[in-house]
Amino acid sequence: MIKSFLLGAGGYPLLEILYRGRTHPAMGLAGGLGLIALNRINRGRRSLPGRVIRGACAITAIEYITGLIFNRRHRIWDYRGARGHIQGQVCPRFFLVWMGLAAAYTFLSRKNML
Repeated sequence: MIKSFLLGAGGYPLLEILYRGRTHPAMGLAGGLGLIALNRINRGRRSLPGRVIRGACAITAIEYITGLIFNRRHRIWDYRGARGHIQGQVCPRFFLVWMGLAAAYTFLSRKNML
């Protein structure tokens, strides 16, 4: 579990820096918790689509809770301009991104590549 947390805590901020050029320490926490959640989901016997959807839901929930705690003033991220957003903290577009991330992680972890 510690290995997963550390991989997520380092990996997610790195992806964010590559995507938007900046990050915040709270993203390390969210990334670490997200990877722990994906690992737990991947231990189950659900189908690949089921694991991917559950993974995206877990990451979105972590993003929402992290946002309510650290992003109240929308200084870290702001989805208020996105369709279907919830309090500017989560939005459907990034749910789809999290599905892709969950699918990639599920595939790589099942192949023992992570």
